[in-house]
Amino acid sequence: MTHTTVTRTVEIDAPVEKVFTFLADPQQYYAVREGSRISDLTIRDVERDADGVVTSYTVVQPITIGRLTYHTVLSVTRAEQVPGRRIVDTFAIGGVQTEEVEPSGKGTRWTHTATMQTRVPLLDKLEVLLAVGGQQRWEQSLDEGIAAVKKALET
Repeated sequence: MTHTTVTRTVEIDAPVEKVFTFLADPQQYYAVREGSRISDLTIRDVERDADGVVTSYTVVQPITIGRLTYHTVLSVTRAEQVPGRRIVDTFAIGGVQTEEVEPSGKGTRWTHTATMQTRVPLLDKLEVLLAVGGQQRWEQSLDEGIAAVKKALET
């Protein structure tokens, strides 16, 4: 299995409960990324269990290459949710997104880890290239999204 991983950690001036609740809701989490490179994502088909915990959702991402635009539909499963601590979402294409929160001073330390993984060597690099325009653009879009989430939670 080959993989490409990006991890970011940020301090947020908000309580752990508020940060975790925000990150646990994919519609809210992606909605604040307006103006970032991934602001054009659409979240739909959010499924919840009897307790209201997200179990799955769908991400629709337009991808433009030249004058051609197509929409990638990504099925996401909430693989793990430890209340107030950790969320792990797995993407049907092989990606994993992990959100971890912990108390830090008067606020919260949030660690976001995104991984593209495949069984075919170097295919993870091709997925990063096609999905977000390469490693540098992927990292930039993650940084923009994290900054937008931080701003929303501290406002």
